[in-house]
Amino acid sequence: MHRLIVRETAQRQMERLPKHVYESVKERISNLRHEPRPHGVRKLAEGFGWCIRVGDYRVIYRIDDKEQVVFIAAVKPRQSAYRRKS
Repeated sequence: MHRLIVRETAQRQMERLPKHVYESVKERISNLRHEPRPHGVRKLAEGFGWCIRVGDYRVIYRIDDKEQVVFIAAVKPRQSAYRRKS
């Protein structure tokens, strides 16, 4: 089983979600402990990490299999999830 580490920014993003979306995101993130690469997961370009879909939102994360840790980096709406900061 993997350990979860949620970045502070990802936690703040989650807290701003509507309650029903928040609960869905929280459940999907919790499931990453047991299966960090669930059905439907996408590998992001340039080796950034992985992405799962939760309705219109995306959870972006990295996996460290050696340490068995899943790092939750961001929870964003689909439109802005893949944009890089300049």
